[in-house]
Order: sequence, then structure tokens, then C-alpha cells
Amino acid sequence: MAGNNRRVTKYRKRRNINIGIIIFGITFIYIVINVFLYFSRDQVTIYEVVEGKTGSSTDNYFTGVILRDEVPLYASVSGYINYFQRNASHVSIGTGLYTVDESGQLAATIAEKAEEGNILTEESIGEIRDSINEFTLGFSASDFSTVYDLKYGMESLIFENYNTSLLTSVDMSQFQIVTSPQVGTFLNYTDGYEGLTSDTITASNFDETVYSKKAITSGDLTESGSSVGKIVTSDVWTLIIQLNDSQYEKYKDKTSLKVKFVDNDLTSFGDFSVMDKDGVHFGVLRFDKFGIHFFNDRFLDIKILDSETSGFKVPKTSVVEKDFYVIPVEFLATGGNNSEKGFYKQVFTDKMEASVVFVAPDIYYQSDKYCYVQTSAFKEGDIVVKNDSNSQFQVGETEPLKGVYNVNNGYTNFRQIVILGETSDYYIVAQNTSFGLRIYDNIILDVSGTKENQVIYQ
Repeated sequence: MAGNNRRVTKYRKRRNINIGIIIFGITFIYIVINVFLYFSRDQVTIYEVVEGKTGSSTDNYFTGVILRDEVPLYASVSGYINYFQRNASHVSIGTGLYTVDESGQLAATIAEKAEEGNILTEESIGEIRDSINEFTLGFSASDFSTVYDLKYGMESLIFENYNTSLLTSVDMSQFQIVTSPQVGTFLNYTDGYEGLTSDTITASNFDETVYSKKAITSGDLTESGSSVGKIVTSDVWTLIIQLNDSQYEKYKDKTSLKVKFVDNDLTSFGDFSVMDKDGVHFGVLRFDKFGIHFFNDRFLDIKILDSETSGFKVPKTSVVEKDFYVIPVEFLATGGNNSEKGFYKQVFTDKMEASVVFVAPDIYYQSDKYCYVQTSAFKEGDIVVKNDSNSQFQVGETEPLKGVYNVNNGYTNFRQIVILGETSDYYIVAQNTSFGLRIYDNIILDVSGTKENQVIYQ
């Protein structure tokens, strides 16, 4: 019976701690905290400093409207028009320009002469061949309208060579012959811009999508009072361009600009002025040569040739200003037995006895008059003295320097810049300046809301 009275004692099973679960939990919590901190921080965009130049900017390219002294010509009767002058021919007062054939007899006479085979001379054929070759070399598929200019030019050339024999073989009393009222250049097209001036031009005149050019050729039926061409009476011509705000500020004080005509690479200086109309800035360029190259154009692409400036390319949104103490250059000294530059600052002992100590702060910039030093290097009211002189200067006046925030080391560090030039979005700054930038430095793209010595999370 004794065996049956044994007591069985149950022990609670020991729980084993799973170290893997603990490590996983800690890691998970760490990740969650870091994700939360990442999304709750202000994110910044970094810009890598590269080289650039002002001359490479598209900000220098413009499409302008050409204005000339143009006298429109209108038909006084209805009929078939035939020109004695080719397009862009120089004419004098009384030079025959065209004839209006009211009956159609002139067309029949031209057909008869064509059968005789004596319309074109060898010289005329050579002119046509040269014109076609020149056109072929400069042809661009993006400007197909020049094909029609060639066609009209060939027609005018053929008729011009024929007009001498025409005048002697046909009874011209049957036809209305119109002569040039002025000395100038005859153009056989109109576009409605003939009366446009710098006083009447508006932004809508720059819309090429609604621009219409009407060329008239020999044999066209013309109504009385309709346009049949024009005379350009002056070699002086004007090109109007539109300017944005930054371009206006850049060029408003200029009186002359050098430009390149993009289509043919010609360059020329033009007198320059600006004007404002209805809230729009305009630039006005006046030229007295090369107009003959653009008689068939109303819109002209140019590039303003500014002096090219090279350096580091820095976004304007990256630029910030920082105040520095300014100390006259004459107080700058060389201290001790080395070439380190700094200033002698006046100090006082416990017994109020004056003495000087040499302080060598970082000089961020030096002009002809002042040294710019960080405000942490001195206290307002500190006195700097000239060595071996009684001259003193009290530190306190500040002036700003432009710079950027360098973040190569993970926090914002002010780096001073010297601006050499600018485009609409960037400054071109000097390379290898003291406390300045180096190629491929990382800087803050937009400094709004950013402070110096701020830790940066990307």
C-alpha cells in the first residue's frame, strides 16, 4: 500500500526565450521608426556643380519681325498682270514695273514669241542655272515655301528678258503700263505688314501661324484696287524682338548689339533700344546693311552675340546671402613668423591693461576696400588695430556675400560665389575662388527653408 501513497509532484515547464524573435522585433521597430522619420523630414534636392557658359544659352535666340519703308502698289484696272521686273529688282523713278492686259491679247503675243524660240539668251539661261544651283545648296525641307519663291523668281526673270522685244514689237497703247513712283527695290508680294511700324506693332504680329503672304506672278488675273507688289524705299530696316523680364533687364541699357542671322551666319551690329507696350517688352534693332538678303522674309531668326562668359553653372534658386563683418584692407596684417594673414585685435587683462593678439579668421572675400570675415570670428564692438600704429577700427558693420550651401559632408556649409554672368535660370560663377566651389560639388538646389549647418537627408 505504501507504493500507492506516493505523491507525484508536477513542475511547471520552463519557457525557452526565442532570441530570433527578439532580434526581429527590434529590427522591425527600428525600420518603422526610420521610415517614419524619413517621411516626416523635409526632403531636399541636390544639384551637382558643372561647367557652363552664357554663350551656350538659348536665351540669346530670338525670332523678330522685319519692318521696312514699303510703298504698296495697287492695280488701277482689272486684267492680266505681267511684270517687267523680277522680284527684288532695283528700280528708278519711271522704270516700267508691270503691265495690265485687259483684253488678253498680250498673253497671245507672248505665246507667239515663245514659238519663235528667242525669249531667252545664253546669259539669261546662265542666270537661271545659277539661281537653281544656289537654291539647291541652301534648300531645307523645313522651309518648303522657298520653292515657291524660286518659282516666282524664275517667272519674273523670264518675263524681264522678254520685255525689251515686247515693247518694240507690240502696240503698247492697248495695255496699261505702270512705272515705279520711287527709287527703291521692287517686290512682287504683299502680306499686310506694309504699314506696320514700331509704334503700331503688337505681340499678335509675332504669330506666324496666322501670317499670310500673297505673291503675284505674271499671268495672274488682277482686280482693280488689289495689291500687285510694293517698293522698298530705304536700305535701313528694323527688326523687332520680344523680351522676357530677365532679357529686358539684361539688355535695357544697351545702345548697340552684335547679332548673327541664323539662316546664313552673317553677323552685324545694330542700334538697339527697348520699349514697352501693353505690358510686353520689345527690343528694337536697326540695321543699314544686309537688308537685300531678307527681302523675301518677314520673320527672321537671330542670335545676340554677347561676350561669352565661362565658369561654374549654378541655379539661381541655389543662391543665398550671408552677412559678414567688413574690415578695411589696411588693417590686414601678417602674423608671427609665418605668412598667415589676419588682424591684431585689442584685448584687456584682468587689470584692464590693453594688449593685442593676432587673430587669423577665414577671409571669404577681399575687395579693394574691405576684407569679409565670418561673424563668429569677432564680437560686435571688438577693436582691431594697425600694427605699429594708433589707428583703430571697431568691428560691427556687415555686408552680405552671395553663396550656396555645399552638402558634400552631409550638412549645409556656406560657399561664397563670384557671379560673372547669367542666363534666365542660372548664374555663371568664377572657378577656384577662396572658400568657393569646385567641379562636381553637391549643393542645395532650392535654398528656401534651408539653414547653414543643417543636416541633410537625401
